Amino acid sequence: MIVKGIIEWWVEKYKLEKLPLVALGASSGGYFVSMLATDMRFSSITVMISAGLFHQMDITKDYPPTLFVHMPKDEARKQKIDANLRFLKEEGIDVAEVKCMEFPLSPNFLADRIPGLDKTISMKLFDLFRDKGFID
Repeated sequence: MIVKGIIEWWVEKYKLEKLPLVALGASSGGYFVSMLATDMRFSSITVMISAGLFHQMDITKDYPPTLFVHMPKDEARKQKIDANLRFLKEEGIDVAEVKCMEFPLSPNFLADRIPGLDKTISMKLFDLFRDKGFID
């Protein structure tokens, strides 16, 4: 209720009432947003790296459209998200997913995507990530 009050205050203070109100939550924030959407009227929500708490809530027809963003490589989470996709569709909720697929990294990966980051730094970071076991 405190978060709901803060959001409503912010919207009123900055006269944002005519704009769509959306929520995005990642990881534990995704669980939080999925629950908050039962008490607040959002235009839509995005749940990232999270399956949400949908089976623990009363979902009504006015629950907002929901987008899941996840990595299918995470099998346990994928199974929960697949179940929630089916559940929400059965409840008449507009729901979709974005699958973030893995891709190979290269020494120039960061330099090619971050303006101002030169190739030398990108290569050093790549080597560091590889040496520490973050990438193979």
